[in-house]
Amino acid sequence: DAENVYYVGSDEDTSGYFQGEYLAEYFKSQGKKEIKYLMIQGTLGQVSTTKRSAGVLKALEDNGIKATEASAPVVADYDRPTAQEMIQPLLTSGIEYDCIIANNDAMALGALQSIQQAGRTVGKDIYLVGVDALAEAVQDVLDGNMTGTVLNDDVGQATKAAEATK
Repeated sequence: DAENVYYVGSDEDTSGYFQGEYLAEYFKSQGKKEIKYLMIQGTLGQVSTTKRSAGVLKALEDNGIKATEASAPVVADYDRPTAQEMIQPLLTSGIEYDCIIANNDAMALGALQSIQQAGRTVGKDIYLVGVDALAEAVQDVLDGNMTGTVLNDDVGQATKAAEATK
């Protein structure tokens, strides 16, 4: 019965869109209208992966930034060690790109470890965004180690899910 079915979750299109808006504002402030990016995707075929990836690219386009893939997307299944391992060779491959866009903070934090190990600096020669606003990622944004993260309100979602069961 459809009356008893509820969806409680984030709007994945919006999560990606917020990433793109932030990056667009950032690059426009530097006078850039064209960028190259690396995308770290979650699990292929999963709605959140597809929508977050599309949302960020749409926001860049909507805000006047021409975004081009520097390489095929890296698929890291929302896993930090996998993202770290897969991004590492791309940091020293000679491929040029302006930013790394991760579908979640765990993968962004894995990329950050590789960025730091490669001697590169977020905010100076590369920009990095994630989604979830994990405490560690928020601290890295505050410390200047990550460019940005988008809140995925887990407390709000849990509260609404509990309310929906009443």
